[in-house]
Amino acid sequence: FRTSALLEGYGVYSRMTAREHVQRAANAKGVVVDTDETLERVGIPGAADRKAGGFSKGMRQRMAVGMALVGEPDLLILDEPSTGLDPNGVRELRDIIREENRRGATVFFSSHLIDQVEAVCDRVGILKNGEMVTEGDVDDLRARLDASVVTAAVESTPDSLLGELRAIDGVEEVSATDRQMVVTARGGVPKLRALERIERANVGFTDFTTTDPSLEEIFEEATLGALTPAGQDESGSGAGGGGGPGDGGPDDAGDDGGSEAGERSAPDRAETPTEGDA
Repeated sequence: FRTSALLEGYGVYSRMTAREHVQRAANAKGVVVDTDETLERVGIPGAADRKAGGFSKGMRQRMAVGMALVGEPDLLILDEPSTGLDPNGVRELRDIIREENRRGATVFFSSHLIDQVEAVCDRVGILKNGEMVTEGDVDDLRARLDASVVTAAVESTPDSLLGELRAIDGVEEVSATDRQMVVTARGGVPKLRALERIERANVGFTDFTTTDPSLEEIFEEATLGALTPAGQDESGSGAGGGGGPGDGGPDDAGDDGGSEAGERSAPDRAETPTEGDA
């Protein structure tokens, strides 16, 4: 079983080239590597023979990702892998993660960027103060949160109706514009009652849409204690991970890190902790 990791606080050898860094990772793992192919995959083929001391932060990050990919690991651990990358680099990183997953690898990554976690993960775990407070696939977490926003298209929004909606048990927030009523409710019954109340109010109700909570909203609920682990009444415990590229050097190239984490895993093993400070 082969494991490889990229640690956020890794270092590089300023006098070594990108090619030498990748080859050094291959030597450490006892594998043969095509350095040109690896650097092409991470988007820096033209920098193969340049010394890493002159690299930008994004180029260092791409090189470190390439080092972590050496040897086709079964488990790939990426700690804040998008650090220093521009939007194109982030998109390319997501593609690499998906490619590794299709190859059969489990990919675990931690990130402050919850939208990146939501874009790529099979399963998510949320940590608070070093303990797992909830985990599951995103749809499962949404179902456990059981909250959504209902937007109703109407012709008028009388204050009396807004008051009635706020009085429904399970309705958490109500707002209105000239042509819309927006109701945030927890549970299917409160949402249904709110829609029935709007329909009976003769306000020209024509249509409605329902928006499920985002992963960011799930994270906020979980770290504030509103979302409990599956099968438990109180928060559970656990841990999220990180790692290193396997060949750190003396030059620090990382930032402070890790309040949110996510992971994409292989089809036969779908586990993904995500981490958070509160």
